[in-house]
Amino acid sequence: MSKRFEELVNQMQKIAAEELQAANSKFPAFSGKHEGFAVLREELDEMIEECNKTVRAVNELWENVKGNEPLEITVDDIKQYSLHTAAEAVQVAAMAMKFVSSGVCKDITELPEMEIKTSEENTAGKRAVARLFE
Repeated sequence: MSKRFEELVNQMQKIAAEELQAANSKFPAFSGKHEGFAVLREELDEMIEECNKTVRAVNELWENVKGNEPLEITVDDIKQYSLHTAAEAVQVAAMAMKFVSSGVCKDITELPEMEIKTSEENTAGKRAVARLFE
């Protein structure tokens, strides 16, 4: 890892701590491992959705460049999708910090493996989780 990358990670860690503080001012600590995991997973799904938008946009740009066609997507769109991905990643980090600071995972040595799902599966999962809290 380059020194600049390490500096960037340190800056992101500070931003994640600020995000955790903002989340804690709105919501209480997690009441248990299941709630903590559900919130963490929801944030991960949102990050994956934004990352998938970035990938699709880059692929579309490449197809336009490769075919010497007019650009259907702008590089600014890719920048925005990437920044949204980074913001969602900060929220994942903040919820991981909240998971630990809530004191509900003292017996957890590692989080379970998470299968990456398609956008359709993510949407269905979010609806299911939302119904749990209605």
